[in-house]
Amino acid sequence: MAGHGPYVWSCYGLFFSLLGINVWLARGQRLRALKQVKAFARRNQ
Repeated sequence: MAGHGPYVWSCYGLFFSLLGINVWLARGQRLRALKQVKAFARRNQ
């Protein structure tokens, strides 16, 4: 990679780290939203 290896691999690492954090946060937000919808449905039956 003509000396660019550390830069390239650190960019890959940063990208996949941020991608993983994004997936983790989205999953948590989805679970919270589902809990709210279920609670709302129980209250309005």
